[in-house]
Amino acid sequence: MVDRTPDDNDETWDASAVGRDELGPQLRANAAAWRSLLKRGDLVTQRPPTAAAGSTAWSALERGCQVRDVHAHMAKQLKTALSKKNPTLSDWDRDKAAAKGKYGEQDPAKVAYDLARNAGKVADMVDRVNGDQWDRSGLRSTGRGFTVESLVRELLAAVVHQAQAAEEGYRALTVDDDADDDAEDGAGEGGDGGAAGA
Repeated sequence: MVDRTPDDNDETWDASAVGRDELGPQLRANAAAWRSLLKRGDLVTQRPPTAAAGSTAWSALERGCQVRDVHAHMAKQLKTALSKKNPTLSDWDRDKAAAKGKYGEQDPAKVAYDLARNAGKVADMVDRVNGDQWDRSGLRSTGRGFTVESLVRELLAAVVHQAQAAEEGYRALTVDDDADDDAEDGAGEGGDGGAAGA
């Protein structure tokens, strides 16, 4: 259910060690982290450089929009999983949502607000899950099984991964800027040296 963006090939953070009673608080903590991630001025809309041929790295704003929307989608999925017996969950096309929603053109402050609101709704739902509800199961549209617990853990892993990727993107942009500055400084120094030698 928790799909990845095209450039997200692995999730390095493992949600399996988080206790059930900490899943809701962890989702809220992640939402709080996005408030800071989406306050980086012009950098928030910039896509970092990527070494992978033919791939596009997302900006922090685009990632924040996706996290906001995946929380909204998860709220519906959890409601279905908790209220219906052995449901089959619907798909959500993230790429289509990103294109239709023009993620890269949205207001970062509003995205942060809406993300926190959506995450809070899901976290409140998670806080109320108890006992056998964690084991309620169903199928994804692909036929793969899930439990309520696996849905929540995959959500947490995905949103933490997106936050980490946003931070890595900022670092890449900063390093890229530093490299450009060094290249300009080097060109200047070379020019001076050439003039002195002439």
